[in-house]
Amino acid sequence: MDFSQHLMTYYKGERLEAILLAVFGLLTIGIAAVMWQYANQNQMLKGLFYPVVFLGAFTLLAGGFNAYNNNQRLDKLPIQYSANQKEFVQKELQRFEGNNGVNKWWMPLKVTWAILVVAGLILSFTTKSELINGIAIGLILIGAMGFIIDGFAHQRAKIYTTAMTASR
Repeated sequence: MDFSQHLMTYYKGERLEAILLAVFGLLTIGIAAVMWQYANQNQMLKGLFYPVVFLGAFTLLAGGFNAYNNNQRLDKLPIQYSANQKEFVQKELQRFEGNNGVNKWWMPLKVTWAILVVAGLILSFTTKSELINGIAIGLILIGAMGFIIDGFAHQRAKIYTTAMTASR
């Protein structure tokens, strides 16, 4: 596979994940709306509602923005690559491997998701409050979703970075 195919595969994957994320966010907000109707009957459900609303809103907005952004990249980047392949790969490699590059964020993100999961577990084991227990479950859910989303994104980025490095 030549680099132009890796370029398209990477950004099509990013766009697809973003679209799926936006759809997930929309569905999650719908679920939260149903949860809210019953939240006064169940304190744990009420506690879970808040993290679910956050997760739904965040994934809808992030997914929508990233779908738009990656659609733009799919239009522009192949043209930029064909105009000057070496310069394009260098810029893209810098964007991924530079000081604040894409690949520098995987470990901090994993730590963040782990902290949310562990905080949720600690709260779940230490609280007697059903409301707090619902929030704890929500933290675990957000952390788990973060691991899933970033796990696939990281895998794509590794493949793309390897292709960039090989085509220098």
